[in-house]
Amino acid sequence: RKYVRMNRLIQRNDIIWTTDAFAAKITKGIVQDMPVKWLKNKEKVRNIMEMTKKVKEYIKKNRIQKICVNWTADDEVATFMKRALENGPPQKRDKKILPILLKITDPEAEILARYHKVSFKPNVANREIKNMLNRMEVRYPETKFSLLKSAEKIKELGL
Repeated sequence: RKYVRMNRLIQRNDIIWTTDAFAAKITKGIVQDMPVKWLKNKEKVRNIMEMTKKVKEYIKKNRIQKICVNWTADDEVATFMKRALENGPPQKRDKKILPILLKITDPEAEILARYHKVSFKPNVANREIKNMLNRMEVRYPETKFSLLKSAEKIKELGL
């Protein structure tokens, strides 16, 4: 909640698209009584992050201003590491996409989902890198959050 509020990611009268029940539950808890319009349509996170043609058409048709996805710290760090290991170009995320779970890991998101009585499935992209990071986390705690912080700093620099 604090992450979304401090960065002013959701404003009054926004048209918000939530991709599943967990994203809807978390987002509704964040905006509470703020006047916004809700759209619910199931879509894979991978399709949204890649902005496929189908997703772009849906956004344009419904004039969507924000897309709330279950993108956790594990997903962000794995994407960052994949880019670094492959020496790929920086990926620019569309400003409409709100990774509402960016500050928590997959196991923490599962606990939160259980608390809200909804299901959560971690994203399967970059599975090998996520497994490597999980093994590193055992020996060196806070590895993921350190990498997340580094990824944010690099994005600020535009690299």
